[in-house]
Formats: sequence, C-alpha cells, structure tokens
Amino acid sequence: MLREDAVSGKVGPWDFTLAEVEPDAPKQGKSGAVMKAFELRFSDAAHPQIRSAYLQARKPRSLRASSIAFEGQHLRTANIPIPPAFQPEEQIWLTVEGWNGEVHQTALEIPRLSPSLARFLAKAEPAQKSDEGWDSSLTCWSEGAEILCQGATFGSGETRYMDGTAIEVSNDHGETLLSTRLNRQGQIRFPHPEGKFYVLLEEGPGKTVEVNWQDVEATSAARKEAGG
Repeated sequence: MLREDAVSGKVGPWDFTLAEVEPDAPKQGKSGAVMKAFELRFSDAAHPQIRSAYLQARKPRSLRASSIAFEGQHLRTANIPIPPAFQPEEQIWLTVEGWNGEVHQTALEIPRLSPSLARFLAKAEPAQKSDEGWDSSLTCWSEGAEILCQGATFGSGETRYMDGTAIEVSNDHGETLLSTRLNRQGQIRFPHPEGKFYVLLEEGPGKTVEVNWQDVEATSAARKEAGG
C-alpha cells in the first residue's frame, strides 16, 4: 500500500499500514447508518503471525466487542459504523489478535487517518447517500423511562428485521444488565439503566455493533427534532 495518505505504524510487534478506501465523505445507507471503509496491510514478516484484525470507532471494551473484522488476505478491508455521538477528538482503534493468542491495540487520530471523516464529524461535510448492497444498523432511543432498540438490514428495496440476533446491555463496570435476543420485529425494550451503559449487538464473529448512552441521547434528540 504505497499511498501518501496511508498511516503506517506498529500494533504490538507487528508493522501495519492503514488507509481509507476512498477519500470521500462517509456513506449513509437506507438505514441511516453512517459507514466508512478502510483497508489494512501488514508487513510481509507480520502477515503470517496475524489471526484476525478489527477496527472500531472508540476503544473496544473487549475483544468480543471489537466491532468489524477485516476481510481478505494480504490487503484486508473493513467497513465500520460511525456512532451517532462520535466526536472528532475521539479515535479509531485497531485491535489485532495473533496466532499465539496475544492481542494488541493502537489508537489512530481521525484527522490524520481520514480527513473526510473529520470534516463530517465537524459537520463541515455531509455524508454521501448510498443505495449499494445491504446496510445493517442498530438504533436505540429513549421512550419515557425505557430504551427501545431496533436492529434491521436494508437493501434491494426491502427491510429485514434482525430477529433472534443476540443483544447484551452492560454498565460501565462491565456488569451484564440484560442478555437476550431481538424479537420478531427486530426490537428490544428495557428500562433505562442508571448511569453509563452500552448495548452490544452481535450478528456473528467479527461483526458486532455497540452503541453507548451518548449515542442513545444523540438519536433521541434527533428523533425529537424530526418529530419522531
């Protein structure tokens, strides 16, 4: 990956190069989810030692919650969701697991990694509307004293609710408050937790989405403003 805009560095003992796939603004699908794609390459020496690599907006609270796994061999790609309350001063986190069981992480500054994402987060550039492929999302908002979450996949003119998909709600101490699955409408409703909380949707290995209390507040405010 010999690109001038690529970021090179080390995560643990492994050399890597990471760059956005396109220098354009993030894409917003039919679900309303904002996504940004990146590509990753490890050095020839590091590549055979890598079992998996993940990318996430914000620091993952665990390997399980490391968001989206890169796909591919030498040149790996990942299309990650950008949370509603994500801020320009926050970071993109790269998590790498080796075949020896070691896990290493490194944080990347948004303006250096993706100037277009930084402009979007600063509300200086809108997201691009996209109708390509399938688009999954987890959206949570407040309804009175409860939180309502909706998981769905959009594409090809239809909506598929993510019924049966695992959901876990936890607090800031890592304690599990609720572990269940989305209902037939792809929804879950639960009492508003006290303090900071996180909602983790797990579609499968290497494909998780997590929203936190700030994202819930941002989505609730946006729905109120839109009259929803």
